[in-house]
Amino acid sequence: MDILVNLAGQSMALLADIRPGVGLVAGVLAAVLAAHGGWHLTDRVLAWRGRGGEGLQHGEE
Repeated sequence: MDILVNLAGQSMALLADIRPGVGLVAGVLAAVLAAHGGWHLTDRVLAWRGRGGEGLQHGEE
């Protein structure tokens, strides 16, 4: 029983030490996903706007 209590205490101490690193990794991952999503959305909007004027030549309205 003492072994389980000791193991639980060590695990909690380890998690307390790792928590800032996990937050950093989560923040970087969130930033990368947001950048990718923003790029994809911008690409889709530009493609959508480009398709809207396919029938027009330069200078025509």
